Amino acid sequence: MFFAQRRATQGGGLLEKLEQIFDAAGFPRLLEDNDLVAVKVQVGERGNTTHLRSEMVKRIVKRIRFHHGRPFVTDTGSTGARSDAVSHALLAAEHGFSLAALGAPFIVADGLTGQDHVMVGGPGHSVREAPLAPALHQADCVVSLAHVTADPVFGFCGALHNLGFLGLARAHRHLVTNRQALPVPAVAKSVILEEELEFLASDATATLPPAEVAARMVEAFAAIARSKPGRCGFINVLLEVTPDPDGNPWSDAPIVADIGILASRDPVALDQASADFINNAEGLPGTRLSHPGAKDKLWDLNPGVDWSSALAYAERLGLGSRDYELLII
Repeated sequence: MFFAQRRATQGGGLLEKLEQIFDAAGFPRLLEDNDLVAVKVQVGERGNTTHLRSEMVKRIVKRIRFHHGRPFVTDTGSTGARSDAVSHALLAAEHGFSLAALGAPFIVADGLTGQDHVMVGGPGHSVREAPLAPALHQADCVVSLAHVTADPVFGFCGALHNLGFLGLARAHRHLVTNRQALPVPAVAKSVILEEELEFLASDATATLPPAEVAARMVEAFAAIARSKPGRCGFINVLLEVTPDPDGNPWSDAPIVADIGILASRDPVALDQASADFINNAEGLPGTRLSHPGAKDKLWDLNPGVDWSSALAYAERLGLGSRDYELLII
């Protein structure tokens, strides 16, 4: 597990460290000459001001090109300004995710209307086949670049969420949410992505517990990861960690100070370390946290949503280990 702190050092600022951590984490070994390399991001909804910065994506594109890969930047469809590929691409360009800015094309991974998908088998008992977005399926390898936030459905968004939920074709994500994915109190909070709300059934008594939703996300992730053994790398960005995911058309105040960047080929360790950094940091006053000193800030934001259940299940499926050794670059 490699960590680059937010503070500038003699080795450079955050963008230079991002390039360094790409190499230190062994990502060049994922690539072969002329590989098509998907850089999986979320461009953020219109109105969101804390989404992943395009300058960071540009540095990852630069490293992939240096190591003789052919990168493209990609995201799957959603609702709002990302409901079709035309609107999505225009929004991506507004947020800096353009060919001119990145040095690589932006491609909507699941087609014009989010219907395109490839069924990929996995080890799960609920999600036995995952509807993977074709651009991710057809890529030779995948680099996940995730902006870490809290999330009212999954507890938090990191590497597992970036591929296990946002790697699926939009029109088929109900295999994870199953139309009944949230407990009633979470629905009432009105801080939920529309794409997640749209699958809720009118009979709230039949909703699945959050742990089952998390398990389905992990099973979908397992199907994707096992379709590309040894060809996936994961980077989590812990800057402006907000209470809501970037798919919301707003940005609430970050709950902790900027932390830095983590990278690993083990997505479970990466997400565990990300959660540990957030929970061990001092909370910022004047945020949605009930208390800045909350021991488990992710639980504090969404009581009843156990963010750790996804990591425990992913570990049982052999997707990685929650134990890690932190190496600072």
